[in-house]
Amino acid sequence: MKSRALLQRVTCHAALAVLLMFVAFIRVGAAQDADPEIRLQEVKALVAQGVELGDTEAAIAVFDQVDERYGEDAHPAIQIQVAKALFHKGISLARLNQPEAAVAAFDQIEERYGKDDALDIQAVVEVARIGKIQTIWEQMINALIGEAVTLGQQGDNGAAIAIYDQIDERYGEAGSSGVRIQVAKALFNKGVTLRQQGKPEAAIAVYDRILERYGKEANPDIRLRIAKTLLNKGVALGKQGKPEAEIAIYDQILERYEKEANPDIRLLTVEALFNKGVVLGKQGKPEAAIAIYDQIDERHGKEANPDIRIQVASALFNKGGTLRYMLDKPEAAIVVYDQLLERYGKDDVPDIQEIVEWARSEKAKIHAFEP
Repeated sequence: MKSRALLQRVTCHAALAVLLMFVAFIRVGAAQDADPEIRLQEVKALVAQGVELGDTEAAIAVFDQVDERYGEDAHPAIQIQVAKALFHKGISLARLNQPEAAVAAFDQIEERYGKDDALDIQAVVEVARIGKIQTIWEQMINALIGEAVTLGQQGDNGAAIAIYDQIDERYGEAGSSGVRIQVAKALFNKGVTLRQQGKPEAAIAVYDRILERYGKEANPDIRLRIAKTLLNKGVALGKQGKPEAEIAIYDQILERYEKEANPDIRLLTVEALFNKGVVLGKQGKPEAAIAIYDQIDERHGKEANPDIRIQVASALFNKGGTLRYMLDKPEAAIVVYDQLLERYGKDDVPDIQEIVEWARSEKAKIHAFEP
């Protein structure tokens, strides 16, 4: 009986060992599987996983894993997947601002598959060549933008604008999202430079070109650039003495990005709302201006973002000033200043502390004039 029980235990252990070996065999992956179809399905799954991870270091690690496991696999369909993984790796590296590594990945495709006569492989090789060119273009444009910014800081705005025009002429028709992001940035900088030169009409013309060319783009970086362009266009219209047109642009921003999740774009919507309040005040519409400042506080008063807190504090300060100077309601102004001091008195953001000091000063002036 003992020997039988022992035999049963040994048999169970042996079966468990075989089972564990089988599981380990599966986990090693299709690279060691005798069935090429199984290997192909696993490599496809890995490539899809990498693509789903987006432009991240984790995605690059997956693409590297594909190359390590299957780079020497002789199956043609698997080699197509490896080539695609290397291509996606190159694109992700370029978007992560690692152009040298991106070019190296594209070169690796060229070296390994450049002479392969399979049509699907050659298609990947061709897009890799394009990817390499576009990555180099992005490097060149970035360098040109840096040069133009330096020239602008040195006061040579004409030379800076000439470089921005050069970028647009050379690369404006490019299809790569990376290149388009850079060209949009160059045009935006040109508009800012023109506005700083006191040429709002010329600046608006540049902003309109950006909006026309890139206004429907889905790329997050370009969408942010569009939002900034709209805000700057509104400010430029104000410089032209066109308050109604300026407010229309701010309303367009609010309508377009009302439910935006991107924190940078959300900040721009708060700035647009604040600017609208300022314009209404200048138009002699204090009640309407105060309604806007109240709206900012109601929507964003509990925000943690420091830049948005600055806008809310500014709105409260402006509300207090509007009550005091435009509506002659000093007591109501003090209530608002006290609200600002209570909420932001201990805030450590320097810009907010400056607003707090302004509020204290205004409150002291009101008390000084009390009978």
